[in-house]
Amino acid sequence: MKVCHITTVHPNRYDVRIFQKECISLAEAGYGVTLIVNDNLPDEEKAGVKIKSIAVPVRNRRERIKKASMAAYLKALEEQVDLYHIHDPELLPVAVKLKKKQKKVIFDSHEFTAEQIKYKPYIPKVFRNPISKLYHCYETGCLNKLDGLVEPCTFAGKDYFKKVTIQKAIVGNLPKNEHFLNIERTEIDNNKVCYIGGLTEIRGLFHMIRGCYLAGKKLVLIGNITPELRNRMESMPEYQQVEYLGVLPHDVALKEASKCAIGLSLLEPLGQYRNLDNLPTKVYEYMMMGMPVVMSDFPYYKKVVKKYRFGITVDSTDDQSIADAIKKILGDPELMIEMGKEGKRAIKSEMNWQVSVKSLLGLYECVLNR
Repeated sequence: MKVCHITTVHPNRYDVRIFQKECISLAEAGYGVTLIVNDNLPDEEKAGVKIKSIAVPVRNRRERIKKASMAAYLKALEEQVDLYHIHDPELLPVAVKLKKKQKKVIFDSHEFTAEQIKYKPYIPKVFRNPISKLYHCYETGCLNKLDGLVEPCTFAGKDYFKKVTIQKAIVGNLPKNEHFLNIERTEIDNNKVCYIGGLTEIRGLFHMIRGCYLAGKKLVLIGNITPELRNRMESMPEYQQVEYLGVLPHDVALKEASKCAIGLSLLEPLGQYRNLDNLPTKVYEYMMMGMPVVMSDFPYYKKVVKKYRFGITVDSTDDQSIADAIKKILGDPELMIEMGKEGKRAIKSEMNWQVSVKSLLGLYECVLNR
């Protein structure tokens, strides 16, 4: 069986979820896998996956939706495959077009887009809820025309896509054990705390900075940030306690993070995040490296921490609570070691990609054999 994955939004052809987890796992399971991307790199075959680029230059989101989507659709039609796997919300029209050509199509919902729209800064507040509702109706209509849907998790204990009646599977973005084989935490600096990921206000950037300052610890930041936010960050008096490493390749980022004593994930209680029944990818990665975690006190997060005891949940908007949690862990070496062991044990036993990939393969079998 041959399958084709398509993304025009993710700039990295070696994206961790799409390429390293899904595409490679499918190739290892015996599928012929092609990945269509949009970059300026030459076509290649890597780890059993054929990567083909449409190489369409775009200057903004509008051009990407118009030009790259059409180019991806035409490139997809050139591939004689049994199933298409679409990754971006803006490619839903492409998914529907492929379905009209009698192709089998799966959509991969990495996030709950309708919920994200409610907090998009470039949309005026008065329009966000109406646009969110319109998009949710549009998305549901498109999805019901397809063959399968990949969901990231449940939403506040329920199926967010309950009105979608096609075959569905939950495929959590859990870590691959082999991504951590070469990482050994032999240079741990107990004066450093880290965060990996996009640096935004809603993801707790400023509360992390102030919390680490109050705790008297250095905050190592790894990830992308807008020029405006970077200027705000660097103008803070607490910035003296920050070490910003910029955007790093995934493996390099993990190695740098592994040198720190604690990992942070302090999403603010806004939007979809407080209702998601999974942990941020970075938290799973911290756990796999044996790092204690300080994270938001959302219902699902508290439930998981209570069960596995790998960290502490706090009010992510309370700088002093963040500082107190950091000091509590670093002030008790035995607690820090035990939390690290518990997190690693949880990942190795049941919270890893080897569990998620079974759901993905099951969905493929159902769709292809129907």
